Amino acid sequence: MSKLKTIYQEEQVRIRSEKALSVKRKKPLPRTALISNNCLGGFITRDLGLLPYLSPTVDSIISPKDFIAFCSDLAYYCAKPLIYQGEDSRPTYYGTIGGLQVAFIHNKSFEEAKSKWDRRAQRFKVEDAAVVAYFAGSITDELRAAFADLPIKRKLLYLVDSDVYYPHEFSVTSDEAFEGMIHATQPCTKLRYLYQCDVKHWLSTGSIRPWELLEKHYPIRATASTVRRVLRALFKQIMPRKSLAK
Repeated sequence: MSKLKTIYQEEQVRIRSEKALSVKRKKPLPRTALISNNCLGGFITRDLGLLPYLSPTVDSIISPKDFIAFCSDLAYYCAKPLIYQGEDSRPTYYGTIGGLQVAFIHNKSFEEAKSKWDRRAQRFKVEDAAVVAYFAGSITDELRAAFADLPIKRKLLYLVDSDVYYPHEFSVTSDEAFEGMIHATQPCTKLRYLYQCDVKHWLSTGSIRPWELLEKHYPIRATASTVRRVLRALFKQIMPRKSLAK
């Protein structure tokens, strides 16, 4: 029974997240250049249809310390040239922008990464900026305070199992909920990043809606469709997979 309850709750989260994104607002989302320290910004931009990309950081990786420095003066760093630094065997390509390191794992070459960075940097406007970050592992109080002091109204910092100190922070209950979203080895499907936070509301208002309010604003009715989804999810987990070996 506990297994069924867990699966039911997980499906509720997925359904509520989808409803939160599908609801039509009276006003369209504001023009947004989503600055992010990893793939999260690209996922949100694509899922919300905020194309073309207005941010150069799409699908790039920046360390917490360098990312906060980058966001502290977006106009300065976005005007700086991206300079080749090196690459590894994955391959991951590395570059520097005003002395800050940026890594690219989704590009076939550094030249391709630089071409996309330069094109999107030309579209970027500081007044369109919204900052979203997810730092895997621990983050120091000093960096959290520095993120809070960034001169940007729309900012969102995802934490994992942590007390929330600032209005722009949001703590998720499990790192596993983000694994498929953050790591490129798994496809980004069905809005994992919205499982516990109403991103549309945040982009529109600059404020974060707690999960309790998300439940209130996007109620789930026990329809036949909902029951079928739960049963399908349960069936996939309890039924042993058939071996393909012959």
